[in-house]
Amino acid sequence: MKINKIAVVVGTRPTFIELAPIIHELQKTGIETLIYHTGQHYDNEMSSVFLDQLQIPQPHENFNAGGGTFSEQISTILTGCENLLEKDKPDLLVVEGDTNTAFGSALAAPGKQTPIVHVEAGCRSFDKSLPEEVNRVLISHIADVHFPPTPNCRKNLLNEGIREEAIGFVGHPIVDAVNLVKNKLHDSSKLGFDIERGKYYYVTIHRNFNTDNPSRLEHILHELSKMAETKPIVFPVHPRTRSRIQQFKLEKYLKNIKVIQPVDYVTSLSLTKDAYAVISDSGGLTKESCIFGVPYVSLRPNTEWIETLTGYANQLAFEKGNTIRDCIDRLDRNYDAARKTMRSLQVLFGRTGLSATIAKQISEWEVA
Repeated sequence: MKINKIAVVVGTRPTFIELAPIIHELQKTGIETLIYHTGQHYDNEMSSVFLDQLQIPQPHENFNAGGGTFSEQISTILTGCENLLEKDKPDLLVVEGDTNTAFGSALAAPGKQTPIVHVEAGCRSFDKSLPEEVNRVLISHIADVHFPPTPNCRKNLLNEGIREEAIGFVGHPIVDAVNLVKNKLHDSSKLGFDIERGKYYYVTIHRNFNTDNPSRLEHILHELSKMAETKPIVFPVHPRTRSRIQQFKLEKYLKNIKVIQPVDYVTSLSLTKDAYAVISDSGGLTKESCIFGVPYVSLRPNTEWIETLTGYANQLAFEKGNTIRDCIDRLDRNYDAARKTMRSLQVLFGRTGLSATIAKQISEWEVA
């Protein structure tokens, strides 16, 4: 069956960023491309500003699913997507990653007999205590078409019984997303944060694993506060993280840290490319650090990007027997080697232009 209409679901910072180049390429095919915004990230700095910077057309619909519990979000996204699939009758539904946005939308499609395309498929941390891991595994087993970002992710899909003919081009659109804005990136020393290029840490924290555990969040902030005595830390605070810091009365640890409001994509990339190292629990920043060749410390016990765990390029701060301080000490002792290793991984997710190939395969996929 010829594909005439495709629906693409966005709703979180990663989905805005990573689907932007594919949306642009799909529009070039002449196929009607609808954009469904779940509203999972409802703060302006977490949503609409990304639409503007990445030149994504205004969404066709917004489900307003921000806030609430996991089940409340999934219910709102599922119902909203189900209604739109019934009304619009797209030939394919495109979801990305492992968010509630992707999972809730994917759940809606089979009931409306709408085939699912999963971009960033096959990522695995092999830790099912993480909601994101559960989301990505379940999406893989209801999706019809899979686009893995790395060869290892393709291997994961095959190991789980996904048919080879259902797996498309290997590569990640984040490469093209960065390329979309590369001419807009700033010199971080001129952003007004009183920092020098290559001499500060860029920090973000947003995962429930860290934000909703008072002792872990206090430990992280305590370590960051000590580190800030010798090297500046720039810390844009996620809205939920700010709320938890206030709730747990941890503001005292922020005195030495350059705490700022959430930043737009261009500013975030600018801070990433010029950092001494990035310290974060973000999967997206792991990829972006890799693209810029900047060492990374994951505030996690595991990662879906296991290819980066080599030569101190990316270290797991909460892996058994490890600490944030251990990771930083190792990085300081082996910094040049860590930078060299990270630079060797700059093509891990593919090269510029791969989104056109992914979009072409999506638009030409044979739908039963």
